[in-house]
Amino acid sequence: SFLVDDKKFGTVGKLYFTQIEVYNIDDEQTINLKQDGDGKDHFAMLTVSISMDTKNSDYKDLKPQVEEKVNLIKGDINNIVSQYTIDEIKNNQSAVQDEILKDLQKMFGSDFIVAVGFPTAQYQ
Repeated sequence: SFLVDDKKFGTVGKLYFTQIEVYNIDDEQTINLKQDGDGKDHFAMLTVSISMDTKNSDYKDLKPQVEEKVNLIKGDINNIVSQYTIDEIKNNQSAVQDEILKDLQKMFGSDFIVAVGFPTAQYQ
């Protein structure tokens, strides 16, 4: 099961794998990372997955919009990831994923998206 820290309700809830649906954004994204002062250009090559709670009351209405808004979502991911240096993202990938999650929850006005993952991630 997933442990989810739900700031809205101030509780920690358990979500079971059977109630999680994963949407994979198929395209690998190549994103320029923030300069870190070494004079080199660094970038991230990522695939992204979005985990949704199928028992959430917004799931049925909003799930189709995830696919419809995939280009907006990819733009959001690009904006967030590009704010980090290579060391920052390598050392704290989960913070980047959490920031993307919060942004997507704001974009959809719902917490039916419960996690963001990087099934593949390379940094250069």
